[in-house]
Amino acid sequence: MASIVVCVTLAAGRLRARTHIDRVDDESNADTRWRRNLLRHDIFPGLQKSLPQYRQHLCRTARLMADAADVLDEVARQDLLACWRDGGLDLSAWLALSPARQRLVLLEWLRQLSEPLPTPAALEEFQHQVITSQVTAHPALALTGYTLIRFAGKLLAIENLCRPLPESSVLPPLRQACSLDVFEWSGRLTLEWRPGGLAPEMLAAGAVLRPRVGGERLVLKVGRKPVKTLLQEHGMPPLLRQQWPLLYSLDDKLLAIPGVAVAADCQSSSLGLWPIWQSGVRSLGVGEGLA
Repeated sequence: MASIVVCVTLAAGRLRARTHIDRVDDESNADTRWRRNLLRHDIFPGLQKSLPQYRQHLCRTARLMADAADVLDEVARQDLLACWRDGGLDLSAWLALSPARQRLVLLEWLRQLSEPLPTPAALEEFQHQVITSQVTAHPALALTGYTLIRFAGKLLAIENLCRPLPESSVLPPLRQACSLDVFEWSGRLTLEWRPGGLAPEMLAAGAVLRPRVGGERLVLKVGRKPVKTLLQEHGMPPLLRQQWPLLYSLDDKLLAIPGVAVAADCQSSSLGLWPIWQSGVRSLGVGEGLA
């Protein structure tokens, strides 16, 4: 952008010199409080006297700066893809980059999310917290449409929901491993074959996603445990807990907390369908979530 401004300004000056047009008849064009007028009336004429070739030098410098910016953008995209794992940035891969490249990766990620960029100070403070805070902490950077947060060895971009969660979302029969976008939740449910997963017959007629309302308990091998406690033990930050759905059968039995635990009395004796939830996470063409 800087190269465009400089070159256009210089080109306009050359055009005025050839056509003897000083400026459009507008009183503001003489006001050197505006930077464009300061350049036109004070800075460029002085440069012309001292450095007659300054236009060529400035344009060459601007082109070199534009090339350097393009290279940095290319490196940032490559680093972002190299760090990408399961719907977020792999923390160990991101930490292996230099501090400058870490920031470039975050900025490229936000550009791909069409998110307004934070101030340099806010970005550096988030970077510092991610690097230095305790493993159990969840440093976050709140933005307009998303919040960047550290969780489970990754950096995630969680969508800031501006609407209430749905009361329920009925899912179709689910008999095989699959991924299902649930738009009203701004998320994705994935089922994978794993030991301890749900017996397929539990989902054969369909299922329901519901938000937490408080007081829910999941059947374990010994007794029942509050869903809130299981989420806390899993290390899930409050931002995610607030919008994490629960998986129910059509007859209102709590089957699972996706990505966290499956009801013991609903598990398959061998391989079963393990539910994974990806909550408001924009991926780079990769549809994985919290496992």
